[in-house]
Amino acid sequence: MPSFNIHLAVAKRYIEKHNDIKNTLDFYKGTIAPDLTDNKNSTHYTAPRKDSDTMSIQLIKKVVLKKYLEKNDILTDYDKGVFLHLIADKIFFTEFFTKDYIDSFIGRKFLDNLYYSYDISNKYLEDKYKISMYDVLDNETINNYIKNCINKNDDNKINVLSLDRLDDFIENVSNINLEDYKIKVLNGDIYEMKLNANAFERMKKDNKKREYRVNDEKRKKVKIGDIITFRKLPDLNEKLDMLVTDVHAYKDFKEAVTPYFDEDFSDRHNDINSLVESFYSKGYYNKDEVEKYGTVVFTLARID
Repeated sequence: MPSFNIHLAVAKRYIEKHNDIKNTLDFYKGTIAPDLTDNKNSTHYTAPRKDSDTMSIQLIKKVVLKKYLEKNDILTDYDKGVFLHLIADKIFFTEFFTKDYIDSFIGRKFLDNLYYSYDISNKYLEDKYKISMYDVLDNETINNYIKNCINKNDDNKINVLSLDRLDDFIENVSNINLEDYKIKVLNGDIYEMKLNANAFERMKKDNKKREYRVNDEKRKKVKIGDIITFRKLPDLNEKLDMLVTDVHAYKDFKEAVTPYFDEDFSDRHNDINSLVESFYSKGYYNKDEVEKYGTVVFTLARID
């Protein structure tokens, strides 16, 4: 959901850095196409949202790249533009802003400030990157879009976009090799984890929204906005893709489960100490590994 001018600047810099785009106009059109619709959830392959979702979680769920790639081939320059748009959106709301910063605003106030900030940054971006929507779209399309994007004046709005960081964002996203990124998204090996049958079924029914693991090198790679593919033990034939909406590292399992004991474990365990001991007695985890790596809690959401 970055502004048109941000997306076009990313596309402009991508063309300048890579040699795979032949039809630049089609590429530019693709890079803004997902926002030229009344149903952006469909064009962005948005994960289902809940009334309890904070604004940060709503934005993390905005784009699920794996869902997009499982349903679409990237064959044309237009397709590449669409894919680049979705990558930019995902990175914008999982790396540009922190969850705490987004949720420090009440209600939709963060979005109001963001749209206000787009208005402020538009001329800067057009002047620096020498591209605007008027180079890509016809006047009727632009006018219809603008009518739906009027930002009311509000003295209480603040600019939440640093131009320096915005330039860094544009450079970083435009550096991405689309084919490599596609492989990364579709390759579930790094983020694939096994889960016992009981936990798998609870997660499948949306009754388990956190997963507790040793924070080894494999788990340290998982970030907010990534997909973890869980495979059901013992045969591993059934799988479930879950979106990571939060990540917290802890010293050990006692520290990790304490904030969530009542919600996640009190129906099956009498106290925290017996719960932690069961992790080891059932062979789920090794104490030496926990001492070496610590633990991590992934908060998860269904993507379909």
